[in-house]
This record gives sequence, C-alpha cells and structure tokens, in this order.
Amino acid sequence: MTWNEITVFPNPSAGNFSMQLSSTLQHTELSFVSCDLQGRIVQHILSTNQPLVSTELSQPGVYMLQVLSGKQIMGFKKIIVLK
Repeated sequence: MTWNEITVFPNPSAGNFSMQLSSTLQHTELSFVSCDLQGRIVQHILSTNQPLVSTELSQPGVYMLQVLSGKQIMGFKKIIVLK
C-alpha cells in the first residue's frame, strides 16, 4: 500500500471527511482509526470493501488517521478539523 492509494478529502474541513480507496484497495478489508494528538481513539471505522468511506469528527483539532489491515498499521494520515 502506498499513500497514493488512499485520498482523504476535503482536508482541512469542518469535520466531514471522505476516504477514497484506489481500485487495488477496494477489495481489501481496512480499518480506519482516528486518534487525537494525545493518542486517544475518537473513532474506529471498518471499511466493508467500499471505494468511499465517510466519517465525521465534531471537535476542532488535528487528528491522526491510522490505516490498518487486520492488526497491522499500514500508515498514518493527518486530518484537520476547523470550526
């Protein structure tokens, strides 16, 4: 997996994000875990092999989006919520 295979948009946003998966990842079961900068998990989403996954974060701030395949962390993306 490369970071070009997952696009998070819009970033920054008012709290609504979508994650577009490339065609090579659309048949891979992935999890998306949003953590605040203190490492607290604020959201966990299981991708059900869909090409587009949406999420909403209500509190303004900077979050780290972990992308997991099973229990293996594939990488991180920074997302920003503005209000």
